[in-house]
Amino acid sequence: MKSDSVKNGFTLLELLVVVAILGVLFSIAMPQYTAYTLRANRQDAFSILTAIRFAQEGYKADNGTYSADLTLLGYDSAQESVDGLYVISAAACADSTIAQCVVLTATPKAGESQVNDKNGAGGVITINTRLVKTGGWK
Repeated sequence: MKSDSVKNGFTLLELLVVVAILGVLFSIAMPQYTAYTLRANRQDAFSILTAIRFAQEGYKADNGTYSADLTLLGYDSAQESVDGLYVISAAACADSTIAQCVVLTATPKAGESQVNDKNGAGGVITINTRLVKTGGWK
């Protein structure tokens, strides 16, 4: 008597081909996804820097000078960005006094993903009150 059993399933070779294809797709997609995530996370710095810049303008209108002390603007002295990816600081611009110009700097927080952001400035994002920007602003 002849058996009419049907074999179901995949062969080992077919499974290896699928695994190889998935490996190639993953190796292409993962670096792109990582770069996209780093770019998207920069928005965390952009939003807090913009808010502090506007607060600086209000402070200057009231006091005639900018402030390197973020607590005078209603922020913490070691202010973090909303998602905690950056630490924000303020200082006088390199070519002027604090009364004339202030530069706001978002430095990637140690241990966070943005430390690996190679945006041309080592992950650091800045803007000053003259609207000179570095670090991935568009």
